[in-house]
Amino acid sequence: MSQIKGTLYFFGTGARYNFTIFWSILLGTMLISLTIAFFISDMMGDTRMVFAVSMPAYIYGSIVGYATVKESIPHLLKLGATRKNIFLGLGLSFLGLSIVMAVLVSVVHVLFTWLTETFNIGGYELLHAAQVFDDTFLNRVLIDASVMFFILASMFLLGLLFYKYGLLGGGIVVGVLVVLFLVGLATSWIPDAVKSLYEHRALMQFVWLFTIGAVLYSLVWTMIRRITIVKTR
Repeated sequence: MSQIKGTLYFFGTGARYNFTIFWSILLGTMLISLTIAFFISDMMGDTRMVFAVSMPAYIYGSIVGYATVKESIPHLLKLGATRKNIFLGLGLSFLGLSIVMAVLVSVVHVLFTWLTETFNIGGYELLHAAQVFDDTFLNRVLIDASVMFFILASMFLLGLLFYKYGLLGGGIVVGVLVVLFLVGLATSWIPDAVKSLYEHRALMQFVWLFTIGAVLYSLVWTMIRRITIVKTR
């Protein structure tokens, strides 16, 4: 248990700086764009500034998930952490980060929506996937937490592939995925699947996405249980 707590602490302290920088840049950008929209709203007509807070958060999650492999695993192994505790500790860290990011995204969404309504800034609009369903605080948190965890698990697994099997092994996997994606587009089953998901949209789809993320993360154990501090090139 102490090693798991240590892993959580290691991940938290390591991510704190990037976390702070990310939110500082994001909030600064949003405030500047909101200020611009306020002063030129009369000249914008039907033109709108559209901002989706979730998208930068997802990009941040993909970077964190991939970078965690080389930034955490070798150091934790050197500190004496067992592979099982690293697996559990990082899994809990990803889950915690997903929830924290989802809550903050929803808080920022509420705050900037209030600002646009209070100051009557009609040329500034916030978008979120929850607007397709019932746009509530909890629904936004559920959606973003599910997507964030899926992204973190996917990118962490991808990072492990490159770390353990080198550029060749990771490149082969990425190449196969790209080919499958292109085949899916060519045969129209990906567009058809997206259309079907939209037509039968429900919050349960995001619960399933979280479940898929959990399954992907469980695959991490098959790779991490014999991992070493030496990265394959």
